[in-house]
Amino acid sequence: MNEGDDLDLSAVTDPAVRQLRTNHRALRIEHEALVGEHRATMAENAALRAELARLKGGQGQPRSLPGKTHSGDRLPRGKRRREAERDAMLRAERPEARPVEETLPPDAT
Repeated sequence: MNEGDDLDLSAVTDPAVRQLRTNHRALRIEHEALVGEHRATMAENAALRAELARLKGGQGQPRSLPGKTHSGDRLPRGKRRREAERDAMLRAERPEARPVEETLPPDAT
């Protein structure tokens, strides 16, 4: 449910507001249709790219099965160590203590 769907328009008497609400609803429906069309076009484009790569003699993109992990999911051992060392260097050991002014300016009260 989108924002504003729970509004009761029976109390609204202004025709301009009713027209805006009708236009908004129509635009929302059109937007959903365009999003679906875009998704279909993107899927078709990916299939055409894969077919083109296959026709050129390339391997195309590997097919991955859902729920399967691949060795490429993990970082190489050296890279993991370097990233851990970098993260350790970036972490603060303890928060820096800063003095707080006890007095306020006269116009702050």
